[in-house]
Amino acid sequence: MNKKCVLSLMILICVISAILPGCRKNVNTVIGIPEEESYLNSFTYEAVSEDIYGYMGTHPLYCYQLICCYSAVVDEFIKAQPDYDDKMSIEEFIKYREALLTDANRKALKEKAIRKFEDVMAMYIRSEDKKKLINDTRKKAIENQWKRYAAEYYIALKDIYPEITSPDEAMRFMTGCNVMEVISYMQLQASASNMLATESYEMKCTNNDIENYYNQHINEFRRVEVRTVYFTEKSVAESVLQLMKKRPQDVDNLAKAYNENPELAKTNGLVEVNSDCTLVPEEVKKWAYGQTEATLFEKTGNIELIESSNGWYVVLCNGISEFSDVKGNEIYREVAEAYKAVYLEGRIAWLKGFGAFTVNNMDYNKANIVLDNVM
Repeated sequence: MNKKCVLSLMILICVISAILPGCRKNVNTVIGIPEEESYLNSFTYEAVSEDIYGYMGTHPLYCYQLICCYSAVVDEFIKAQPDYDDKMSIEEFIKYREALLTDANRKALKEKAIRKFEDVMAMYIRSEDKKKLINDTRKKAIENQWKRYAAEYYIALKDIYPEITSPDEAMRFMTGCNVMEVISYMQLQASASNMLATESYEMKCTNNDIENYYNQHINEFRRVEVRTVYFTEKSVAESVLQLMKKRPQDVDNLAKAYNENPELAKTNGLVEVNSDCTLVPEEVKKWAYGQTEATLFEKTGNIELIESSNGWYVVLCNGISEFSDVKGNEIYREVAEAYKAVYLEGRIAWLKGFGAFTVNNMDYNKANIVLDNVM
């Protein structure tokens, strides 16, 4: 299972993140919202919808809860884009979101949200059974937090979109739900998150378990730093290859000067390669996977030419970061998180085999239609 996909379970259960670019740094100083709770309660808030599309055990699955989860999935997707800029204005963010939400992307994100909401709900029911629900103080803190966000959205949007005349409409514009629906979902999600953290904490695993998982998925985690120079013509690539062999002390400058890929040129050709890397083609990645400490450029001076489906690459192995159970090893931490996430994903799948966690009377057609009308 891909490392990013594995980690997304833990990420998704822990977020509907704040999605107001440029206005979240400090509510009071940037937008000027009063701190008093009375200000937040001066608005009229719409009621929570009771429309459902199915059940998990005896618990109804409300459409607004699914919409909130979808909002989180979309937000995660947007912020994972390589050209995403968290400093963009709210207008820029909205246009950026609209451009990304193509029909194909919407379809994939809807399917993901439907699956992930069932996972969130399973953890919530588990928290209810185990008496791990959040207390009233935490509930109130979440309520005030999201009322404040709603006021922030409202103030930022009302002059841009005159039809937005309340925090409810502003929140619906940003997330697809009104304020109280988002608050209700976030309170449910907080209990689910607590339960997930408890399950993770109570999980028993050894360093050997984690190392075995690393060895089974080595190319997802092991990082090979490769200096790569891209060319469209073989003859040019061969000329630069010979030049780099003659002037090994200048490989960084040569990789920048001759690189026909501007993204690679920015880093003097350096790129960290694992299975998630998208800057180089599979032919270069396959070469990188085979490199070891014994083939490092600083030890051997080895530089090679690789043919790919889109051109030619002059490559050398600049460094390797590998797994170690020594305290502080970053790759160990990533592998441990991924291993735990796989366990937790399996744990949720196991729970959903029991009556209290099984989905029933599901109207997935209705769920898709509901999400079609969001954003």
